[in-house]
Order: sequence, then C-alpha cells, then structure tokens
Amino acid sequence: SNDPVDSLFKVNVTNYLDRNYKKIKFTIDPEIIVYNQGENIQEFKLTLRNDSEVNYLLELIELPGVIKGLDFGKQPFNSREEITVDLELKPGATNDKNRFKASITFEAYAQSEDLAEVIRFSVPIRYRE
Repeated sequence: SNDPVDSLFKVNVTNYLDRNYKKIKFTIDPEIIVYNQGENIQEFKLTLRNDSEVNYLLELIELPGVIKGLDFGKQPFNSREEITVDLELKPGATNDKNRFKASITFEAYAQSEDLAEVIRFSVPIRYRE
C-alpha cells in the first residue's frame, strides 16, 4: 500500500532496467521523481514513450497519496507515441515526508488475436532533505 499509516511493514526497493534490454520498448522520464526539501515546486511532469509496434491501453494501479490525480489522456497509447502527464502535489503534501515513500504504478496492456501482454511500471517518488 502507498498509505504509510496502514502499513505494518514497509520495504522500499528501486529496480533499474538495463537500457540495453530490448524486450521492453517503453521510455519513462524521469525514472524517479524527487522532491527536494525547500523547493516551491508543486507540479511534476512524467513523459512516457511507446517505442514498440504495439498499441497499449494504460491503467493506473496505484497513486501516492501526495499526488492529486493522474490522467493518461486518450487511449490507446499508440505505437511510436509520446505522452506527457502532469502531476500536481496535494496541498500540504510536503508536511509529511513519509508520504513520499511510494510509487506511481501503472500497467500497459495489449490484447489482440496475436498478442496478450501486460507490462507493469513503477515510478518511485521521494522526498530529499
């Protein structure tokens, strides 16, 4: 769960995919969202690029409690398309840095006669003092 209040045990793990790994044809920028203490930044941008030959549908799985919402826009996420998602912090989000120990998690899935594929992505969000 992304809610630190209801978590009995929490482990934070960050995995990096080797950029030379060709099977996953997505680019996510940034790979980690970092909020630096003292910044007045309340908005972030997340850019997704579909470098594959497949059209995907995107589904939000989990969103950190510090983010207002997330809209992927029109679906499907077409082959060779790039989208930028605007993320906005909730008011007072920076008052509790522990709420930043979470990830934006979503899935890209494709279903056709030739292909049934689901790829899950997580983008960690962190608070840096």
